[in-house]
Formats: sequence, C-alpha cells, structure tokens
Amino acid sequence: MTDPLAETDRDIELVDEDQPARIAIAAPNAGQAAYRRMNGYVAGYIVASAAFCAVPVGMNRPVLWLTWVALTALVVAIYMALGRRMDPARLLISWRFWPMFAAAFCVPIWAALQGLLPVTIAFPAAPSTADLAQMRISVLPSASVLAALRFAGYILFMVLAIEVSARTSRAKGIGTWIFWAIVLHAVWALIALNLLGDIHIWGADKSAYLGVATGTFVNRNSFASFLAMGAVLGFSLLQDRIDNPSRRRARGQGLVSSDLMDAALMGLGVAVIWVALLATASRMGVFAAGLGMVISFLLMRIKARASLLRALFIAATAALILGVVGVFTVGQDLAWRSFFIDRDSVGRAEVYRAVLAQIAERPLLGHGFDAFRPAFEWAGGAATAALTTWDRAHSTYLSHWFELGLIVGSIPIILCLLCLLRAWHLLRRRSYDYALPVATVSVILSQGVHSTVDFSLEMPANVVLFLAIVALGITPRHRTGHRQHKADSRP
Repeated sequence: MTDPLAETDRDIELVDEDQPARIAIAAPNAGQAAYRRMNGYVAGYIVASAAFCAVPVGMNRPVLWLTWVALTALVVAIYMALGRRMDPARLLISWRFWPMFAAAFCVPIWAALQGLLPVTIAFPAAPSTADLAQMRISVLPSASVLAALRFAGYILFMVLAIEVSARTSRAKGIGTWIFWAIVLHAVWALIALNLLGDIHIWGADKSAYLGVATGTFVNRNSFASFLAMGAVLGFSLLQDRIDNPSRRRARGQGLVSSDLMDAALMGLGVAVIWVALLATASRMGVFAAGLGMVISFLLMRIKARASLLRALFIAATAALILGVVGVFTVGQDLAWRSFFIDRDSVGRAEVYRAVLAQIAERPLLGHGFDAFRPAFEWAGGAATAALTTWDRAHSTYLSHWFELGLIVGSIPIILCLLCLLRAWHLLRRRSYDYALPVATVSVILSQGVHSTVDFSLEMPANVVLFLAIVALGITPRHRTGHRQHKADSRP
C-alpha cells in the first residue's frame, strides 16, 4: 500500500479552467529528493499534532501545550536548517503569506508586553499602582506571557503545515489521515460512554457532563467542535471521491470496485462521527457541523456544475431526514436540551453585557491574554459578583477583545477572514483539487458561527486541528518540474 503522505514523482499539475491539465514529470536532484522525504516526515508531524493534541483534555493544560510548542519550535528549526542545506534555491511557500504572519506575530508580542509593562505606562495619571490593584497591564502577567508562547507555537505550526501542503497528493493524504484520526476519536468517545461506564481516557469517572460523550476532552461543546471539523473535512473528501471521473467510471465495474469501497468506507466514517456528535448533546456543535456540511455540499455541487436549486432541495431534505432520525435514535438528550435554549441563554446574556461593559473600560489595552476569569472578577467588582463562576466569555470574539483589546484582539478574526477569502479564491480558480479549499471555507464559516456563543476555538487542540485544515485549503500547489516552486502563479 502506498503511503499517502509520501510525495510521488508524478503528480497532476494544477491549472486554471481555461487551460488543459497535464502530467508533469519531476526530475529532482538529490537535494530535492531529500527535501521531499523530509516533507513527508513533517507531514506526519502535522497529522500527529492534529490527532494527539486532543489527548488528554484537549491539550488545555499549560504543561501540555508548552511541551507541544517546544517540540514544534524544534521541528521548525530542524526543518529550516536541513532545508537550506538540502536545496538552497528553494523558496519557502509560507513567505508568500508574510503579511499575514507579520500581523499574527503582533498578538504574542502584545500579550508578552501586557505581562511585562508596568501598569503606570498605561495609566500615567493614576496616583499609584495600588489604586489600580495590579502591577502590570495584564491582571495575570504570568498567564499572558505563557499565552504569548502558545500563540507563537500556533504560528510556527501554520508555517510547517503550509510548507508540506504544496503537493496535491500529500495534501490529500494529510487531510485523509486527519479525518480517520478524528473517526478514531469518535469511536473512543462512544466506547467510553456506552461500554466503559462513562469514563475519562485516563480511567477516572467523570464529574461533569455525565451521560454525554466528551471523548478525550472535558467539555462536550469543545469535543463537538472537534468532531464537527472532522465531519466537514471528511464529507468534502467523500464528495471529491464520488465526483472524481475515475470514480464515476468505476461505477460501471460493479459494486465491489476499490474506488467505490473507498468512498463507502469514508461515508461510514462520517456517519460514525455524526453518531458521536449527537451523543455529545451539544446544540451548537451539531448545528455547526450541519451548517459546514451543507456549505460543503453546495460548493461541491456548484463546482460540479449541478443545479443549485436541486442541490438546495437535496441538502434541505437530507438535513431534515437525518436530523429527525439522529435525534430519535441517539440524540434524545440533545432534543430535550433544545427545548430549554431560552432558559439556558439568560445567564450567558448577563455575562455578555458585563463583558461588553468591561471591554468599553479598556478598549485598546485589554485586561491580559488568558486572564479572563481574574480580570472579569477584578474589573466587574460587586456588579458581577454573582457571575464569578464564569471563567470564559463563552464567545471567542468577546474573549479576544476583552483580553487583548479591540485592535490586537481583532487580528485573529481578520486573519481568519483573509484565509477564507484565499480559500474561496483558490476554489473559484481550480478545476481540480478543490475539495480541500471547500473544506476550509466550510470549516471557517461553521466554526466562526460556533465561536459567537462558545469558546471551543480557545481549546489548543481545536486550534491545531483548525489550522491544519486551513493550511490545506489555502496553500498554493507546486507545478512539478518548475524551479523556484512557481505555484498557483496568480494570488
């Protein structure tokens, strides 16, 4: 069996719709061949990070994500050093995105300054720092400095993911392996819930979210977001297999062709993820997954030049049937919770009002990256005394603005929008290899909606998975056999 992460000497060159596709045969020298092998190893690291960063607790412990950041920095350093030695003429693909990376680095730089700069610099008119009840701009300086390291790790991981996603076969292989890793997460979640007595992965009984699937996470909504991204990615790859001309030709070979079996197996994987997703009883997680899959289906149908009205009718009908069947088979708890959505949203609305008021008090400076809970209690005083158990804003947008200020806190949001536009551009231009841009567009939109009312993308494991999928969808593909890696020449 051929390793899907390995680069091949033959690959389909991506061209625009007004040009014919052709097979380009590479004739690499020893340095280029070694570079390709190294890219294969690093691709394995990307898959391993997306799969194992969720084990355990969604990597939501400083010792876990600090270890991952250190390992990622080491991999980047080795990759850059060996790459320069193997093929000095090779240009880094990530350099094409240097304005976005420059903007992204503003976040950890500002977070570190929040933890290091005296608060008197921010409030020179204050008679003393005692009047401000803190010594640094951040209410929790050490947390902000550590958060700066974590965000820097995300940037380095994105560099690696872009560098190894420039070959069509390898990019699809990475996406496929990530999808199957998430299927295994779904299988474990169902086993732990139904066969092992609802336990954590380390064997202890759960103290919260009893009776619902949480997988290797603690919070069901965060796990549902993880599953939702996997479902959208897998569904996009499944449609690519069905729409592929070689797959359509295989239908005439009977029901047991390898291509059809491959598509059927991937469809089964998507179904397993959905069973686990319904078992989480996460309302927004299920909605985000459904939204992402509908967007993916419509985009793939449009690229296949199918009727948009027919595609809308099929999507609506399938969503209704699958929703009803799913709720009445494994999602009864989800249905029950949906009836009480108004009651559950009252407390969250109070938090939103308090957070918005506190953002207005420090709109530019913020209260400190990763310092929401102490800052929320300190800044709110008696007015929010009843809400001190809320350790997150339950909206990633509000969290960024509260912790980093409106300017720096908007940078991650703007970068996601730019990646969305980049993936959309590639989706429109390509006649081939558009499943991954479709997955990226669908994941960004669905997770963007989910993030308005939850904090799932504040979990490090979810961020790593999100970045891996985004990198697969925004990276230009190499034109094999061309030096200086002339890829997707138009921006």
